Parts: sequence; structure tokens; C-alpha cells
Amino acid sequence: MPDRFKPTSRLHGFLIAGMVCLAGIQHAEAATYQVGPTRSYKDLSKVTTLLAPGDIVEVDGNAIYPGGVSFKNNGTAEKKIIIRGIRIKGNRPVIAGVVGAPVFPSAIVRFLGSHYVMEGFDITPAGDAKAARGFYTVADDISLRDSVVHDCPFTGISGSDAAGSLRLEYVEIHHCGAGEGQHQIYVCSSNSLYPKAVFHMEFCYLHDGTGGNNVKSRVARTELYYNWIEGAYYHELDLDGADPKDQVPGTANLVREDAEVVGNVLMKLPTTHGLVANVGGDSCGWSNGRYRFVNNTIILPSTAVGGAVVFQLKNAVQTFEAYNNLLYRMGGGPVNVLGAAKLFRGIDCKIVGSNNWIPTKSINIPATFKDTIMGADPNLRNIDRFDFTPLGDGMLAGKGAMSTPSPPGLDFPDPLPAPLYCPAIRTVHPVNRAIQRKKTSGSVDIGAFDVPGEK
Repeated sequence: MPDRFKPTSRLHGFLIAGMVCLAGIQHAEAATYQVGPTRSYKDLSKVTTLLAPGDIVEVDGNAIYPGGVSFKNNGTAEKKIIIRGIRIKGNRPVIAGVVGAPVFPSAIVRFLGSHYVMEGFDITPAGDAKAARGFYTVADDISLRDSVVHDCPFTGISGSDAAGSLRLEYVEIHHCGAGEGQHQIYVCSSNSLYPKAVFHMEFCYLHDGTGGNNVKSRVARTELYYNWIEGAYYHELDLDGADPKDQVPGTANLVREDAEVVGNVLMKLPTTHGLVANVGGDSCGWSNGRYRFVNNTIILPSTAVGGAVVFQLKNAVQTFEAYNNLLYRMGGGPVNVLGAAKLFRGIDCKIVGSNNWIPTKSINIPATFKDTIMGADPNLRNIDRFDFTPLGDGMLAGKGAMSTPSPPGLDFPDPLPAPLYCPAIRTVHPVNRAIQRKKTSGSVDIGAFDVPGEK
């Protein structure tokens, strides 16, 4: 095991040279552990109990390691524990199954300790029927980066109702979920332990859900930036309130659940049974939240099991904001912008928005949407190949609103002023490279992508 103990001062070094040092005047030094077929540690479970704040675990790629791994030790906010996959021959390390797990559903990777970063892994059940969850956290300040989670029959990525903040960057999630109740991503947080918890997801690629919603969140604040999200069995986004039965009694309504959705592609496929975004609540929790959709490209199929509904407000919503979004239906047909509202009587939801591109003959466009642009064809570069880049001679270039205000007296907290990047690209696993949106003088394009050639 690496020596963690080093002198804390020059005087201490002299003392060590001349006498036996005292444990009380030493401090722990971060260590690096290497895991791989040719290393001293053959799998992750051999190092989990050794970890301390600031430690790094390097796991060799081009190899398969047993799952069912639990990380219980805590890092700190200043010294996070890093679990890093090292590509070998271009291949990530694979964590597969849940060796020795007694029950279904078990998690392939589970975090009980807080303040971790995990990056560079392929997480999969690999046919293990008990490996129902891919990446599961019951902790706070957990990040997953540059990884793929797939083929989980329960949930791909999940956070429990006892968890805190979770961050996803450059992650691909596919073929996860079951029925209407198990999702590709399902995250919650504890209102009593972590009332300011944040679920942040950026540059991720979600596709081919086998059940449930692509993203279901009950976290105090949800931030979805620059993702490509398509192909949910049900809703692409389901943004709800905390479930009272899973919170400390009396705390479910103490935290308002908000969500900001900026610069994403949200795409429904013909086999979908749901809609693009349900906001406010489900049969369990009411958010009483504030919701902000800005510069998204939203694509609906020409035909769909569940129709062509874009947004639905349900249970309890304080505010709903929609600016600079492109709403398009394959083939050019109309959409149902705001499906039948399911807000309970007495709920006064303030709806604002402007400069959204909406197909001609669409229905349920809120009267409070201003400067709506309507047409049959937004002139995208190659819709059949899912290239939704707007062309300069179309109706999107420079037509976005520069000002995106909240309803008076109901400001969205700490909003992203404007989209800074273009989203992840379909069919290509996200890489650690962000394409920055171009700055324009006094104007912004509608949708998630820039008009090419602008300066």
C-alpha cells in the first residue's frame, strides 16, 4: 500500500531523521492505485476500502471487470476521489454484471460515499439478470464523465431519494428502462439533507430507451444543457416534484423543484407513447416549480402513438418560460404546443415566451407567447440525416430574442444568460470537446445550433 504519511514541515523532517515521529503530527498524502489484469489490484472491489480524499484509481482499459462495486469512503469537496478508466487500444475498461449480488435489482456501480468523479468507463449488465441498475448513487457530489451506460433492464443512471447532487458530462445512455415506470435516467434528492441539490447534465447522448422516460428528475434544481435526447418509450423529459412517501415526513413540499433546459435536441420517434416534456409533477410529487426552455431544437415524428404534444404542465407549476425554441414535425405538420393543462384549480401558472419557431396550423400556442414565427419549413440543412443545422437563408438566423425575462416577481434563479455551446451529435459518442456557439452582434439564432458561416 502506498505510504500516505509525509512530513508537514522542514522541522518535522529533521525530527523524523533524528527520532521516531509521532502519528499526531503527520497528515495523509493522496495515493494512486492501479487496477488491471497485470496490476497488483485485479478489480475495483480490492481498492474501495483503501480510498481517502484526493486519491486516484487508474483502471486499465481493454479489459472486463466484475461489477457490483460499492464506493463507501468519502472524499471531500476540495479533494475528490477520482476513479479513472485508462483507454488501451482505444477501449475503455468495462464494468460488467453484479458478481455475488443477492437480490434484484442490484447496481453495477454504487456510490454510498460522497465527493467522487468517475470517468472513462463502459458500464453494462452483460447479460446478468440481477444487474438491473447501471450507475446508482445514494451520496452527494457525484460526477460521471466520458462513459457509456447501456442495456440495463431497470434504470441506467439513478439517484435515490437520499442522494444529493449528481453531474453527468459526455455520457451516452441507451437501451435502458422497462415499461412506464423504469427509466434511462431517474434522479431524486433528499429535501432534508440536500435542499440545494443539483442534477446537471451536459453534452450527453440519450437514445433507444426500452422503457419509461429518458430523463426523470425530482431533484431540487435540474440543469439540462447541450444534450441530444431522443427515443424515449414515454416522455423525453419528466420533471416532477419530490415523492412525499420517500422524503422525511413534512419535507416534500419544503423545496421547490426547478428546471432549466437550454441548447438541447429533444427528439421523439414514431414509436413513442409520450410527449416531449411533462413538467410540474406526476401521480406522486408536485414541484410548484419554475421551468425555463431556451434555444432548444424540438423534433416530433410525422406519426406517433402518443400524438404530437410538445409540453404538458401538470399538478403545480409557478412559471413556464419558452424562448428561441425550434418546434418542428417531420414532414412539416402542425404540433400541439401546450397539451391539455392538468394544473389543479387555484394554481396560477405564469407563462411567458417569445421568438419560438412553430409550424403553421399548430394548436394550443399560449396567448402570452410573443413574436412567434410560423412557417412550413425552417430550412434545416438535412432533416433526413438528422442534421438540424439552420441555413442562413431560412427563418431562424438572427431571429431569436436577446432578452429572455421571467414573469415579473417570479425570476428563475441564476439562469444561464444564453446558450454557449452546440449540443452533442447524434450517433456519435460524445467526446470531451465542446463546439462553442458563435457570437453575433446583437442577435441570436433560433434553436440549438448556429447558422453556419456567421461571425
